[in-house]
Amino acid sequence: MCGVNHHIPLIDENKWYHYHLLWCPDSMKVQLMEKITCYMRAGWWESVQTDQAAPMLCIPKKSGLLRTTIDVRKQNDNTVKDVMPFPDQDQICLDVARAKIRSKIDFSDMYKQIRTVPEDIHKSAFAMIYGTYVSHIMQIGDCNALTTFQRVMTMIFRDFIGIFLHAHLDDLFVYSNSVDKHEKHLALVFEKICKFQFYLKEEKCELYAEQVDCLGHMIDHWGLHADADKMS
Repeated sequence: MCGVNHHIPLIDENKWYHYHLLWCPDSMKVQLMEKITCYMRAGWWESVQTDQAAPMLCIPKKSGLLRTTIDVRKQNDNTVKDVMPFPDQDQICLDVARAKIRSKIDFSDMYKQIRTVPEDIHKSAFAMIYGTYVSHIMQIGDCNALTTFQRVMTMIFRDFIGIFLHAHLDDLFVYSNSVDKHEKHLALVFEKICKFQFYLKEEKCELYAEQVDCLGHMIDHWGLHADADKMS
């Protein structure tokens, strides 16, 4: 919907990669099968036959849940890097701290919300213990995935950025000097989110927040502070 999809531009289209053996902890296999079923049903992954595929890494989170990422380091070395600039984090913190009213909006699973262009899908081939697949959505591990998402956010919210909003990857910071203005600003932001059919992570959205975690800093009515947890 947003008009920006993910590309994988390779320097050498015919380069061959040698990958290591696959492995997945026994404790993760049930979750992996559930993820495969979910992603294939959604049309995000597709089972294919391919002549080379990057290995999938199955990593347990602290919670015990499964995190998967594709080891595409070799392909990343052969990828033309996207030079899309990221916003100035210091400026974001200062603008949010100076405002009287602030909200933080968090996107849900940002990688799943950006599709890979059809002509590059074959470059996303990956292997796991249950076969070989390609991904129709951006993959965690792709060197240009973050810049693609930042490009999407900048394009969608360019009319608001630096005025009452900053977009840093999947975090939106909305800031205003009155409750009435903040209500109008939030309405404009949510209107854009609905228009482009993006989804949010409800438990991480903080509206009219007294305290906001802003890129490693805590912001409240007293000002800008270092995050004690991150400092320790």
